[in-house]
Amino acid sequence: MKFIHTSDWHLGRRLGEHALLDDQRVFCDCLVELAVDEGAELVVVAGDVYDRDVPPTEAVTLFRSTVRGLVESGIKVAAIAGNHDSAERLSAYDGLTERSGVLVRGGFTSADAPGRCKRRQPLTRHLHNRVARRSVAPTLRACLVRVSTCSG
Repeated sequence: MKFIHTSDWHLGRRLGEHALLDDQRVFCDCLVELAVDEGAELVVVAGDVYDRDVPPTEAVTLFRSTVRGLVESGIKVAAIAGNHDSAERLSAYDGLTERSGVLVRGGFTSADAPGRCKRRQPLTRHLHNRVARRSVAPTLRACLVRVSTCSG
Protein backbone atom coordinates (compact mmCIF):
# COMPACT_ATOMS: atom_id res chain seq x y z
CA MET A 1 0.00 0.00 0.00
CA LYS A 2 1.30 3.43 -0.91
CA PHE A 3 0.40 6.19 1.53
CA ILE A 4 1.32 9.77 2.33
CA HIS A 5 1.92 10.64 5.97
CA THR A 6 1.30 14.25 7.01
CA SER A 7 0.76 16.13 10.23
CA ASP A 8 0.55 19.61 11.69
CA TRP A 9 -1.60 21.27 9.04
CA HIS A 10 -2.66 23.92 11.59
CA LEU A 11 -5.53 25.05 9.37
CA GLY A 12 -6.81 28.46 10.44
CA ARG A 13 -3.46 29.65 11.78
CA ARG A 14 -2.59 33.33 11.66
CA LEU A 15 0.72 35.14 11.81
CA GLY A 16 -0.17 38.30 13.66
CA GLU A 17 -2.91 39.92 11.60
CA HIS A 18 -2.12 37.85 8.49
CA ALA A 19 -4.35 34.82 7.86
CA LEU A 20 -2.56 31.86 6.28
CA LEU A 21 -5.69 30.29 4.82
CA ASP A 22 -4.81 31.12 1.20
CA ASP A 23 -1.40 29.49 1.61
CA GLN A 24 -3.00 26.53 3.35
CA ARG A 25 -5.46 26.17 0.47
CA VAL A 26 -2.50 25.93 -1.93
CA PHE A 27 -0.96 23.24 0.31
CA CYS A 28 -4.21 21.25 0.38
CA ASP A 29 -4.63 21.48 -3.40
CA CYS A 30 -1.03 20.34 -3.89
CA LEU A 31 -1.53 17.46 -1.45
CA VAL A 32 -4.53 16.15 -3.38
CA GLU A 33 -2.62 16.50 -6.65
CA LEU A 34 0.44 14.74 -5.21
CA ALA A 35 -1.62 11.88 -3.79
CA VAL A 36 -3.32 11.33 -7.15
CA ASP A 37 -0.08 11.63 -9.16
CA GLU A 38 1.78 9.23 -6.86
CA GLY A 39 -1.04 6.68 -6.80
CA ALA A 40 -1.46 6.86 -3.03
CA GLU A 41 -4.20 4.72 -1.53
CA LEU A 42 -4.24 6.55 1.81
CA VAL A 43 -3.41 9.97 3.24
CA VAL A 44 -2.69 10.07 6.97
CA VAL A 45 -3.06 13.26 9.00
CA ALA A 46 -1.29 12.54 12.29
CA GLY A 47 -2.62 15.35 14.43
CA ASP A 48 -3.03 19.10 14.48
CA VAL A 49 -5.51 19.36 11.63
CA TYR A 50 -6.49 22.75 13.04
CA ASP A 51 -4.49 25.39 14.88
CA ARG A 52 -6.85 25.68 17.83
CA ASP A 53 -9.72 23.96 19.61
CA VAL A 54 -12.38 26.04 17.89
CA PRO A 55 -11.14 26.61 14.34
CA PRO A 56 -12.59 29.26 12.05
CA THR A 57 -15.37 28.10 9.75
CA GLU A 58 -13.12 28.61 6.73
CA ALA A 59 -10.57 26.15 8.15
CA VAL A 60 -13.24 23.50 8.74
CA THR A 61 -14.52 24.05 5.20
CA LEU A 62 -10.99 23.68 3.80
CA PHE A 63 -10.42 20.40 5.65
CA ARG A 64 -13.78 19.06 4.49
CA SER A 65 -13.15 20.03 0.85
CA THR A 66 -9.65 18.52 0.93
CA VAL A 67 -10.97 15.25 2.32
CA ARG A 68 -13.73 15.29 -0.27
CA GLY A 69 -11.18 15.82 -3.07
CA LEU A 70 -9.12 12.87 -1.85
CA VAL A 71 -12.10 10.55 -1.45
CA GLU A 72 -13.53 11.50 -4.83
CA SER A 73 -10.14 10.54 -6.28
CA GLY A 74 -10.39 7.10 -4.64
CA ILE A 75 -7.97 7.88 -1.81
CA LYS A 76 -8.80 6.95 1.77
CA VAL A 77 -8.08 9.37 4.61
CA ALA A 78 -7.14 8.65 8.24
CA ALA A 79 -6.87 11.58 10.66
CA ILE A 80 -6.41 11.89 14.40
CA ALA A 81 -6.54 14.84 16.77
CA GLY A 82 -3.35 16.48 17.94
CA ASN A 83 -2.63 18.74 20.89
CA HIS A 84 -3.95 21.79 18.99
CA ASP A 85 -7.20 20.10 17.95
CA SER A 86 -10.28 19.54 20.03
CA ALA A 87 -10.53 15.75 20.33
CA GLU A 88 -14.23 16.14 21.08
CA ARG A 89 -14.80 18.28 17.99
CA LEU A 90 -12.96 15.86 15.68
CA SER A 91 -14.83 12.98 17.31
CA ALA A 92 -17.98 14.35 15.69
CA TYR A 93 -16.74 12.59 12.52
CA ASP A 94 -16.36 9.20 14.28
CA GLY A 95 -18.38 6.51 12.59
CA LEU A 96 -20.06 8.87 10.14
CA THR A 97 -17.46 8.72 7.43
CA GLU A 98 -15.89 5.25 7.45
CA ARG A 99 -18.05 3.94 4.61
CA SER A 100 -16.67 6.64 2.33
CA GLY A 101 -13.06 5.77 3.15
CA VAL A 102 -12.48 8.41 5.81
CA LEU A 103 -11.43 7.51 9.34
CA VAL A 104 -11.25 10.40 11.80
CA ARG A 105 -10.59 9.82 15.48
CA GLY A 106 -10.68 12.56 18.05
CA GLY A 107 -9.64 10.58 21.09
CA PHE A 108 -10.14 7.49 23.19
CA THR A 109 -13.26 6.35 25.01
CA SER A 110 -13.15 6.44 28.80
CA ALA A 111 -12.45 2.69 28.87
CA ASP A 112 -9.25 3.39 26.96
CA ALA A 113 -8.16 6.31 29.14
CA PRO A 114 -4.51 6.28 30.27
CA GLY A 115 -5.38 5.63 33.92
CA ARG A 116 -7.21 2.45 32.97
CA CYS A 117 -4.24 0.71 31.37
CA LYS A 118 -3.63 -2.49 33.34
CA ARG A 119 -0.56 -3.91 31.60
CA ARG A 120 1.83 -3.40 28.75
CA GLN A 121 1.41 -5.62 25.74
CA PRO A 122 3.05 -6.00 22.35
CA LEU A 123 1.25 -4.85 19.25
CA THR A 124 0.24 -7.65 16.92
CA ARG A 125 -0.89 -7.14 13.37
CA HIS A 126 -2.11 -9.81 10.98
CA LEU A 127 -1.33 -8.89 7.41
CA HIS A 128 -1.70 -11.31 4.51
CA ASN A 129 -1.52 -14.30 6.90
CA ARG A 130 1.71 -13.01 8.44
CA VAL A 131 1.97 -11.70 11.96
CA ALA A 132 4.09 -8.65 12.73
CA ARG A 133 4.90 -7.93 16.37
CA ARG A 134 6.43 -4.78 17.74
CA SER A 135 7.18 -3.92 21.30
CA VAL A 136 5.72 -0.65 22.39
CA ALA A 137 8.28 1.99 23.32
CA PRO A 138 8.64 2.31 27.09
CA THR A 139 7.28 5.85 27.01
CA LEU A 140 4.11 4.81 25.19
CA ARG A 141 1.40 2.82 26.88
CA ALA A 142 0.28 -0.09 24.75
CA CYS A 143 -3.34 0.53 25.63
CA LEU A 144 -3.14 3.91 23.88
CA VAL A 145 -2.22 2.39 20.53
CA ARG A 146 -4.94 0.87 18.41
CA VAL A 147 -4.05 -1.58 15.69
CA SER A 148 -6.74 -2.15 13.11
CA THR A 149 -7.03 -2.95 9.47
CA CYS A 150 -8.93 -1.03 6.85
CA SER A 151 -11.11 -2.94 4.47
CA GLY A 152 -12.24 -1.22 1.42
